[in-house]
Amino acid sequence: MPHVSSKKLNDKIWAEVYRQFMVALAHTEPREKRRKILHAILTPTERIMLAKRLALILLINQGASWYAIKRKLNISPSTITRIAKVIDRGGYQDLLVMYKKQTKNRSWKIIETLLFGIFPQRDGESRRRWVQKMRSGKPIFS
Repeated sequence: MPHVSSKKLNDKIWAEVYRQFMVALAHTEPREKRRKILHAILTPTERIMLAKRLALILLINQGASWYAIKRKLNISPSTITRIAKVIDRGGYQDLLVMYKKQTKNRSWKIIETLLFGIFPQRDGESRRRWVQKMRSGKPIFS
């Protein structure tokens, strides 16, 4: 888990720093530049953490079993429970609505394949069959 400094920022400074970060991402074109910015400022651990968090949110929303999520993403049951509670209380709705609207969009299909395809298979299914299953649009975890 990434280390967060115990030295707190002034709320006003934090708000401005965060705003600048979001502006930098939102107004950077093309997408490849955004990818490079994120790659430059996020450590490998942070990139993994964020990718796993996004995958966890999407899988819970899709109704995947917690056992399958735990096994595929190597996430603790307490983390799954915490994120599920946030979703149950209406959290991540903007992300979930955007994802639902964009699932027909090819770029979201690629993201979904990357998120769910990078994790090693432990159920004995061959990699080729796994990729075919991903591309078919069948449920990811059954």
